[in-house]
Amino acid sequence: MTDDAGKATRRAAEMKRAADRLNPHATFSLIGMSDPSRLPDMARALDLLPRGAMLILRPAGHIAPAVLRNLHRKARAKNCLLLVSASGERGSFPLADGRHLPERMAFRPYGNQKIICAATHSEAALYAAARAGAQMVLISPVFKTRSHTGSKAIGVTRLARLTHIANALGLLAFALGGIETPAHVRRLTGTGVDGVAGISWLQA
Repeated sequence: MTDDAGKATRRAAEMKRAADRLNPHATFSLIGMSDPSRLPDMARALDLLPRGAMLILRPAGHIAPAVLRNLHRKARAKNCLLLVSASGERGSFPLADGRHLPERMAFRPYGNQKIICAATHSEAALYAAARAGAQMVLISPVFKTRSHTGSKAIGVTRLARLTHIANALGLLAFALGGIETPAHVRRLTGTGVDGVAGISWLQA
């Protein structure tokens, strides 16, 4: 393991320890995300994640079956969950644990998926995610983020309100956007979120 990879692995472990404290009853607390431009190597992203985390695969194009099989094998070895981001197709990925839907694609039905996670930015999006059969949502952007510089951060107070609505709808809620350090995670204490998601802390 290179020095950079070692640093990223330690950062991810620190993020998970901080996220675990947000909700001690949560099944999992940390979600990593690959990214076509910032973190395109999905296998590397999975390697850097700590045990018991989730990875949302966001490929630039189609995921070859052999690639998904390899990712599935690695994920099972470290007790991680894999979701595949929807990019317009409604196909099923039997080796993945479910799908992640962009906010614009949160509709019902969406195939026979074990887990559906939906991106949300508002109250209306939470209700749409619930109608779409989602079990969990990513609420963003909590803080200012480098990937969406023009987006206004919702802040901790609004995050808490949206999380309350999500929980009332039976949805697990995860905070996304500008959450790069354990200090950022600690600022979310008391909001009710089940954990956090991100990309930057996986980048070497």
